[in-house]
Amino acid sequence: MFLPCSGTAVRRAGFTLFELLIAVGLTSLLMAALYSAMSTYFQLQLDSHEEIARQRVARAVLRQMTRDIQSVVFAKQEVLPEDEADSAGGSGAGGSGTSGLSGSGTSGLSGSGTSGLSGGGTSGLNSAGTGSGTGTSSSGGSSSSGGGASTSGDLDGNAYGESMIDPETVSTTYTSGLVGTATDLQLFVSRPDPNLAYVSSQELSTLDQRTGDLVIIRYLMADKQGSGLGSEIADREAPGRDAGPVGLARMAGDLYGLSTAVENSEDSPQLAAAKLLAREVSGVQFRYFDGIAWQEEWDSTALNSLPKAIEIVLTVRDEAEASNASFLDEPDPYALPATTHRVVVPLPVAEPIISEQVL
Repeated sequence: MFLPCSGTAVRRAGFTLFELLIAVGLTSLLMAALYSAMSTYFQLQLDSHEEIARQRVARAVLRQMTRDIQSVVFAKQEVLPEDEADSAGGSGAGGSGTSGLSGSGTSGLSGSGTSGLSGGGTSGLNSAGTGSGTGTSSSGGSSSSGGGASTSGDLDGNAYGESMIDPETVSTTYTSGLVGTATDLQLFVSRPDPNLAYVSSQELSTLDQRTGDLVIIRYLMADKQGSGLGSEIADREAPGRDAGPVGLARMAGDLYGLSTAVENSEDSPQLAAAKLLAREVSGVQFRYFDGIAWQEEWDSTALNSLPKAIEIVLTVRDEAEASNASFLDEPDPYALPATTHRVVVPLPVAEPIISEQVL
């Protein structure tokens, strides 16, 4: 028995080419959206991690700098009024004297000798020599007439003026206070040795040893394009880099040992005492508050006072760029831009501003 055949064949259902194209297009759009969302998520996660890492570095560096700044010791020089200085007679200076920050001031002395505060004198910060005649003194820009004391408040004739501070000269003559510019800060701090293991000056052989509580601490940028100690630190830490900042450096050592090394022009002890504190830091700026306005530089011995506060601004770059600073020819265009971190550090030993001084 045979079934009758129908005139039409049974056709299976399927997708047309148009439907396939639509499906492929929608799938592609979905995958692209998913990829974009995942890429954005991972990029934000990396940026957030980088921000946290930079904040951690900035906090650690600023905490260390704050601790050092607030450990500064300063011996203020007594300033005699003009009438008392005139009545002092032979015990004071008989002429007028000026002193310059760069070490070229002169003062007329009739019986007290000479003293060198920042280079050129015959004795240290608070000492006085013996002899008669005229001597040289370079304390940093204060001037006086008719008495054996100097007034404070000027550098090179201008209020906190445009003088060039020589850190090496300061290291050999100052014993207290601070000296700083916009990019360099040198502190004289009191920090006892934890083990109280002190040696005499004759027994001092390395800068790890201590002859006393006084320590010199200096902050500066290690930069290939700089000069002096900063350039030498950059050459040591990044020998393959041609130019640019390498990081923030900190030099710390015994006052007697470092000052002796600087005075004898010995570079190796200074380099041994200098450490690269943070490669991530690509710039540092200092400003000094005198109670009225912010100044670009400060010499506590010349001004006979400490600033009321110090502003520190750190510029922190990408961690990967900092770690590969010796090998990168140009910065990564996709890296997170450099960020700035600011803190204002008050000095507890600074004297408050007096209203009469403002007037």
